[in-house]
Amino acid sequence: MDVGKCPKCDSFLTTNDIEQVELNLYPPKNYAYVCKKCNYIIGFGVKKN
Repeated sequence: MDVGKCPKCDSFLTTNDIEQVELNLYPPKNYAYVCKKCNYIIGFGVKKN
């Protein structure tokens, strides 16, 4: 599934090109989404239980 372009390397990304990294902050779980092609942080997310 295509998700868009990386703002740093301008590559078109699919869901396989993005790594979800869990951050050890406070509950709920926090995540950073990283471009696997250039290691640029694309965004952040929170998973509520």
